[in-house]
Amino acid sequence: MNSFKVFNCEPIGGIGMPIIITTQFSKNNRWFSEFFLLIPDEECSYYQKHILCDARAINPELFKVTEEFMGEEALQQAKIKLIDHLFMIDEKNDNNRYSGINVRVIEDTKNNGTFRH
Repeated sequence: MNSFKVFNCEPIGGIGMPIIITTQFSKNNRWFSEFFLLIPDEECSYYQKHILCDARAINPELFKVTEEFMGEEALQQAKIKLIDHLFMIDEKNDNNRYSGINVRVIEDTKNNGTFRH
């Protein structure tokens, strides 16, 4: 099943409210996910990353790759990229103040339909 989620982050001084979009799907027991990070700063910064997990190479008794796992992995990597971006532009280089960035789902295509929170 193909699905995506859209998240907004809490507002961040100087750049506004970043948006994260994650997608995830599987084909032949290979899982794919990706994130798109949109930052409304002066440069309109944009990042994306594709993630592949070949579940055929993983013992299912030890670990089961799921749509939820792949979506969460994409979200966590997007948050890390956002923190990295903020660290690079922050004059004080105080990365610790961004370690707890909160996000919330604003759209989700799970369960055969789009719903908004």
